[in-house]
Amino acid sequence: MGSYDFCLRNHTGDLVFAKANGIGMTTNMEAEALAIYDALSYCHDNDFRQVIIETDSLCLKRMILKQWRVPWEMVERIEEIRNRLQQLKSQIIHTEKIFQMYICVLVDIINISSL
Repeated sequence: MGSYDFCLRNHTGDLVFAKANGIGMTTNMEAEALAIYDALSYCHDNDFRQVIIETDSLCLKRMILKQWRVPWEMVERIEEIRNRLQQLKSQIIHTEKIFQMYICVLVDIINISSL
């Protein structure tokens, strides 16, 4: 069984929102892509802009930034992620996996003083 999770943090690092979901049989790359898309969708729906997506998947980051080719089965999801990143005026960066033994996407919300 596959799953994904992500959390949102504000500009001071405080936890704002977290979500985990089971997704059945899938690859770790597809789970990571779904986590990023779900996090971006949450930010879009809640009017968060200028977010920084941190991922421990350098491969996925490079696919999203058009530095590497995308496997055909992931093309649609990667295009959706690219569109969301552009809509939200956001960026994606690579970070080393430090604290967790599973895939995690951290979304840091910057310039939001109301949170």
